[in-house]
This record gives sequence, C-alpha cells and structure tokens, in this order.
Amino acid sequence: MKKQEVKYCPICQSKNMGVLTKQNYFCRDCYVEIVITKKKAIYANFNSADGIKVKSIKIG
Repeated sequence: MKKQEVKYCPICQSKNMGVLTKQNYFCRDCYVEIVITKKKAIYANFNSADGIKVKSIKIG
C-alpha cells in the first residue's frame, strides 16, 4: 500500500507543511492539523491557542 502524504494545506494552499506522525500533518502558516484516517478520509482539525480542538471538518 502506498503511503499517503500531504504536500500542501487544503485550507490555505501553503506548501509549508510539517509532520507529526504517519497520519498527522500540520500547516505552519494557518496552524491547521490534517489527519488521514485508516479508511483514507481526510480531516482538518482547527485548534485554539491553548491546543484544544475547536472544530473538525471532513475534507476528503
């Protein structure tokens, strides 16, 4: 199975991405966490300044 990788932010289109784990990425420009589930669904998690998840949106 091919590794799915996030090359750009689906929210702000920035290529300034960081890797947290194999399935978790983050955008260094808009501070959104991108999560890829085992079923290949993609979610954008919006967090507050203190790290609490405020909103989660399914992207793909």
